[in-house]
Amino acid sequence: MAYKVIIPRLAEKDADEAVQWYEEQQAGLGIRFYQILLEKLEELKDHPHYFTFIHAEYRRITVDPFPFSVVYKIIDNDVLVLAIFHQSQHPAKLTTRLT
Repeated sequence: MAYKVIIPRLAEKDADEAVQWYEEQQAGLGIRFYQILLEKLEELKDHPHYFTFIHAEYRRITVDPFPFSVVYKIIDNDVLVLAIFHQSQHPAKLTTRLT
């Protein structure tokens, strides 16, 4: 069964900021980040239960080789993306998003 991935505006903003930052560092790098992010989101459609729990019902999939995680939870047949989170940020910042 394929799940529907829902990306609220705040998570879209996370992705947009990361793409912009990487593109400013090196032409094409932001596009590469975005391509890998889309691949990970596709994985979530088919296999959202495969990935690591980080807190209660929240899970994450890493956007390797970039230091980002997609934080999400499964609600019925939907995957709700709560954040696209740089792994060097303090976890408390993520916790406020999850509540």
